Amino acid sequence: MLVNFDEYAAHLVVRLRRQVAASGDGDLGALLHEVLGYEAVHRAVRNAAVGAGDGHPGAALPMVLRLDSGERLSFFSTMTVFGSPLDVRVEELAIESFFPADEATAAAVRALAS
Repeated sequence: MLVNFDEYAAHLVVRLRRQVAASGDGDLGALLHEVLGYEAVHRAVRNAAVGAGDGHPGAALPMVLRLDSGERLSFFSTMTVFGSPLDVRVEELAIESFFPADEATAAAVRALAS
């Protein structure tokens, strides 16, 4: 279960809005419209707008999961995009990678990988 759903959902909507504004992509616009149609996401975005400042989470926003066992895992992500592609298809490629945000999460991930 995503522990910080409201905060993380609002963060992802902000990122998607930026992508729609920058690209003008109709498919991304349709995705944004669909996502905002989900009540839980709409509520999260509305609550974030009422909350702190400009809604910008700062340098990193962890994604915190709680497993059925009660264990909490915390990850941060980085987004890689290709700024000067030679191929139009590559221009639309973005890779998001998640990394452990603390030692307990790193140890849990290592245990799962072995």
